[in-house]
Amino acid sequence: GGVAIARALHRPAVFSPHERTMALLDTLSELFETTDLYAVLGVEAAADEVQLRKAYRQQALRFHPDKAAESVRELHSQKFQAISQVYHILKDPEQRKYYDETGSIEDELARLDKDPNVTWVQYWKSMFAEVTEQSVTDFQQKYRGSDEEKEDVKQAYIKHKGDMDAVFASVMCCDPMTDDARYRALINDWIASKEVPKFKKFTNESKDKQDARKRKSEKEAADAERLLQELRSAR
Repeated sequence: GGVAIARALHRPAVFSPHERTMALLDTLSELFETTDLYAVLGVEAAADEVQLRKAYRQQALRFHPDKAAESVRELHSQKFQAISQVYHILKDPEQRKYYDETGSIEDELARLDKDPNVTWVQYWKSMFAEVTEQSVTDFQQKYRGSDEEKEDVKQAYIKHKGDMDAVFASVMCCDPMTDDARYRALINDWIASKEVPKFKKFTNESKDKQDARKRKSEKEAADAERLLQELRSAR
């Protein structure tokens, strides 16, 4: 289920191999201002399978349209689909090798035109199967409070020089309404132990700004919950 999956399943296969390849590259350029597949996922070209999977999971959770506010849902849906296509290419050793050697994308979708046993529905279901509503929930439960989450918070704090709005925009599965105090406690401990620098954007952040971030998150959560109920009632 989900908006992105539903839209993808209804996308007709009417483009030639070259047009499909160019369409993806054009889409990446428009959405991410790059046609570099690795840059879209936010990894180096030498990234191993585990790093690719983690990066994809983080990006997919970040842009999952079913969790997005109404104002950005269409954009997130487009990014979610593009990210899934990029990961689908890079996780395949042959397609990745072809891309690394040529800088081009092998038209893996051409097999749909030749193989009567492979349908567009099967292809898109396999592409989006890794990020379903239940898998998001399961991952959130394992991720929250884990060493992986703590490391992600630490790296986001350093990267964004203490800007907590940017930290919450970068870390997976976070919610200012429930995680703000917890994250601040972690960061204060790291500052005290000199594991991270003390940035003014963090130490001087006003209560008003913290409250504004929480109100925005609360509204987005309400919008996402309303959409989720609509999707469930439509099934």
